[in-house]
Amino acid sequence: MEERVHRKRVADPRQVAAARRANTPIEDCCRLTRGRHWLPRGLHDCKTCRHRGCERTGIRCGHRSKQTQQLEDHLKARGLSNVALVRGDADNPHLPVAALDAVIIVDTYHEMDAHDTILKHILTALKPHGRLVLCEPIADERRKATRADQEGRHELAMAYAIADLRKAGFTIILQQDPFIDRKAVKGDVMWMVVAEKPGY
Repeated sequence: MEERVHRKRVADPRQVAAARRANTPIEDCCRLTRGRHWLPRGLHDCKTCRHRGCERTGIRCGHRSKQTQQLEDHLKARGLSNVALVRGDADNPHLPVAALDAVIIVDTYHEMDAHDTILKHILTALKPHGRLVLCEPIADERRKATRADQEGRHELAMAYAIADLRKAGFTIILQQDPFIDRKAVKGDVMWMVVAEKPGY
């Protein structure tokens, strides 16, 4: 499978500050408490693991060998002992079955070509009532654009993600748009969707 070329993203301090001021903190949407197991995927994931401390276990997956090695070095350099690294494939994150309380995907879902398959794997990996949080950017002028056009610009409208989630079997718990207004920084806003695995 041909891999996309990814530009290195650098966190903007104003973006991070905006996230902290957001009405609904991502971690709160996941109901993260002592002893919970969760998967952060995307921007600031290691920072979140550090913030949550050793009381929670983070599992971060990657399928590119170079990025995986960089992540291992990153974790060691920061002394993050509550992160278990799982090597996944582009269409299968190889997560344990019914083991996760939450999955957080930030500014990364639009990169997943096999999104339907990945969502099915995530659903299987979540415990009953486990939650998936998606957070993606979209510029106002491209909200009605085709999915291919949006993904080519590294963004995605909420409607596409909600359709994917419902198709995979998730229940939508919360929709927040905008979640973070980045127009002054990047010319877009970020939305957030919280979905839950049914309890059957």
